[in-house]
Amino acid sequence: MSPLLQELDIDGVVLSPFGIFTCVCIHHEGDIEANISGEMWHASKEGSSQFFLNPLNASKIRASKLADCIGASCGVRDIVTFNNGVRFYPGRPANCFDNSQVPIEVMRYTQCIFSHEQLRYFEQGLYAASHGLNQSRQTAS
Repeated sequence: MSPLLQELDIDGVVLSPFGIFTCVCIHHEGDIEANISGEMWHASKEGSSQFFLNPLNASKIRASKLADCIGASCGVRDIVTFNNGVRFYPGRPANCFDNSQVPIEVMRYTQCIFSHEQLRYFEQGLYAASHGLNQSRQTAS
């Protein structure tokens, strides 16, 4: 994994003409009480339970930091993935998906916002930031 992605605690990045998608994987099973405005979420499974920080808040910050690192001023979206079979109460929050739903979510976008040249620029920016190289921060047009 890229040192930059490890530093930002991002599990994966999808570069596509329809956007740049950052993926943060959460490894909880069972039932999750997801209060999108709350600081903590509650996960319970077979008599055990635990609280964990609201991953949506952290995911937005991580996506923003990645956008700054690669010079993307727009089109960076955050996705939080959970193990297949997780049940959310009172309902599944936006930007939360089962692992198997990520490709469908990425393909849901149909309007191109990045050219292939811009994607190459972002890829180079990601590589340069990951390896501590100097890079010009001019946006590809």
